[in-house]
Amino acid sequence: LWETRIEKDLLDGNNVMVVAHANSLRGLIKYVDSISDDDIVDVSIPNGCPLVYKFERSENSKTSALRPIISPNAIGPLSGEFLEKKGALRAALARESELALHIPGYDIADASPALRSLAKLELDRRLIDLAGEPVASLDDD
Repeated sequence: LWETRIEKDLLDGNNVMVVAHANSLRGLIKYVDSISDDDIVDVSIPNGCPLVYKFERSENSKTSALRPIISPNAIGPLSGEFLEKKGALRAALARESELALHIPGYDIADASPALRSLAKLELDRRLIDLAGEPVASLDDD
């Protein structure tokens, strides 16, 4: 996607907007910012918070004709900048962390369908365990 569409359009002088799922964006960010496999898993991408990158031509790069310009407001290891009201990004990331801690299965929302299914089965099992014995209905009198 980067080489065939995005980079080509940027080199032609066009602005490009990418709207995608967090994992797709994470893949692009990993490539653009040369982030390792181990480090990319720690990169948080909050929903609905635009991330803006600016690029310059790279004369001596073997992998890309463009390289990102590090924004003065970038949060490492990213070179792009989240567009936000002051404090909104920190609050969004805190909410994401809170949800991951307190909602079973939240942290695997981006997992494969098989893992999501297994997590759902585990959650259903926990609910059944919590419910204990079924409550008699009023009609059983």
